[in-house]
Amino acid sequence: RLERAERFKARGNDLFRTGKFADALTEYSKAINEHPENPVYYNNRAMACLKIFRFEQAEEDCNRALKFVLKEADKAKALLRRATARTALQKYAEAEKDLRQVLSVEPNNRQAREDLQNLQQMKADMAAAQQRMVAEFQAQRQLAAGAAPGAPGAGGGAPLPGVPMGFDPSKLPPGFDVSQLAAAAGGNPEALMGLMEAASANGGGGGVPVGFLGGPGGLGDLGHMFGSGGVGRR
Repeated sequence: RLERAERFKARGNDLFRTGKFADALTEYSKAINEHPENPVYYNNRAMACLKIFRFEQAEEDCNRALKFVLKEADKAKALLRRATARTALQKYAEAEKDLRQVLSVEPNNRQAREDLQNLQQMKADMAAAQQRMVAEFQAQRQLAAGAAPGAPGAGGGAPLPGVPMGFDPSKLPPGFDVSQLAAAAGGNPEALMGLMEAASANGGGGGVPVGFLGGPGGLGDLGHMFGSGGVGRR
C-alpha cells in the first residue's frame, strides 16, 4: 500500500507541475486513502486545494499534517499554507499567528515575512475603507436630518455605493465586501438589506474581504502565497 501511495503522490506531483490542480488533488487523495499516516500527502493536497480556492479543505489538511511530528521545513510549509487559507477565510488573527510561528523557528524565512507584511497591510487597508464607509454613512444621516451640504461631515449627500439607505455600515465586520451581497440580492434593495443585516449579525460569515479576488490588495497581491514551497517530493 505504501508503494501504491507513493505512485499516486508522484502522479499528483506531475499533474500539479503541469497546472492540473484538481487532478493532482484527486491523486493526493488516493495516496492518503492508501497510507493516511504520511503528512506529506496532506501538505501536498492542501497546496492543490489552495490553487483551486478550496480554502476550508486546505486549512483542514494543514491541520492534519501539523498533528504529526514534522521536520522544520515541512512544518513551515504547512503553517504557510494554513496561513494562506485562513487569510482567504478572513481568519486574520489565526493567519498572523501561523506566520509568526514560522518566523519563530525560521527567522529568515522571507516568504513568511512578506506574507505577514502583506496581511498587515491588507488589514490596515480594509480598516481604512470601512472608516470611509462609516463617515459617508454619517454624512448621509446628517443630510437626512436636515444638515446643510458643506456642514462638517455632510459629505455632499452622495449616496454610499452598494449600501442601501438606512443601513449602518459600521455594523459590518472590517473589510466586508458589500458588492458580493449586492450581486446575491440581484438588484433587490429589500433583499440586499436583509443580507447585510444577516452579515452584520454573524460577523461576516467568512465572506471574502474587500478586493481579495482582484484589484488593490486583492488576490494579485497575495498570489505569491499560493506558491508556498511547492509540493513535497519525499
